[in-house]
Amino acid sequence: MVRAVAIVRNAHGIHARPSSVIAREAAKFDSSIYLKLANVQANAKKIIHVLSLGADKDDEIVIEASGRDEKQALQTIKALVETEFGFGDPR
Repeated sequence: MVRAVAIVRNAHGIHARPSSVIAREAAKFDSSIYLKLANVQANAKKIIHVLSLGADKDDEIVIEASGRDEKQALQTIKALVETEFGFGDPR
């Protein structure tokens, strides 16, 4: 298992559109991928789970991946969170 912390950069946090981007990208990997914020854990492959985090801008999310492609999965999801999900200015 690999783990990293990512800071939400999107001005509106992780709402419906970013949740769908995360779930779509996470589904490309064989590894299990989980996001954690406070006491909430979300399966990154399920949009509704990601939405349930209620993550706002500047929140720190723990990303955990476990499986044969865990390192690539972790890097991909971390990059999405920290670069505004590919549809905004990173800050």
